Amino acid sequence: MNYREIAKFLSGLIMGDFLVGVWLYMAGNDSINFIGIRISREVVPYWMLLDLVVFVFLVRFAWLGKSAKKKK
Repeated sequence: MNYREIAKFLSGLIMGDFLVGVWLYMAGNDSINFIGIRISREVVPYWMLLDLVVFVFLVRFAWLGKSAKKKK
């Protein structure tokens, strides 16, 4: 199992989640219900910040991290 490829896939999912957060914040709605969870406009920036931190971690691991195998 190649963990870097999994991290690349998950970084795409997290970026999509971040863009949904941007969309919700720009929509101007006071709050919405999603699967029984109330998402208010005040919560969305924290959600986006968490997405950004996870995205940076995944990108660093997937594309910028050192290879596990050392070249001789």
